[in-house]
Amino acid sequence: MLVGKIRQYYSLRTTITCFSLFVCSGAAALDHNVSLSYSYPSAVQNIDIEKVELTYSTSDYSISEYLPIYLYPLLNIGQLQTSGGDGEILGAGGGVNYYLNYSLRLFGEGGVYWLSNYEFGEPGVAFKDYGGPIQFYYKVGSSFALSKDIEVGLAYQHMSNANRYDINPALNSIQLSFQYSF
Repeated sequence: MLVGKIRQYYSLRTTITCFSLFVCSGAAALDHNVSLSYSYPSAVQNIDIEKVELTYSTSDYSISEYLPIYLYPLLNIGQLQTSGGDGEILGAGGGVNYYLNYSLRLFGEGGVYWLSNYEFGEPGVAFKDYGGPIQFYYKVGSSFALSKDIEVGLAYQHMSNANRYDINPALNSIQLSFQYSF
């Protein structure tokens, strides 16, 4: 099963290459952060669903001289992988960091996703319909710095279409992430 998942990740190779070129072309004064995350539903679904996501963010910007609170922009690419088919994800949003100390931070993120496919499975058998291609998400979690450039994190994420379509099923998931800063 793991070998099959690894093969699916290679299907995103061209997108990730373009994304990497975008990251490398950024302003030299900004720090860059790339996070690779894996999500699975926090509740039982009628089809198997997993999400793999690559997130790019620049350095965070202080909003207070006295508090360790920082804002940052986000760009996302990824893939929803289900037993009834796969679909690509493109997204953008923003986040806020609160640093408890040099190693531990709490964060919240939110934004919008565009899904290339939002219907998975076979109607009447095992089917998941997210209603439409535009989805909104928020995420809350924490991360721990293993070194100056590497963090691991755990988060809870909610994704839904905010009642933009006739149906509005949500995907609530637990997300494990690995972040590299350069």
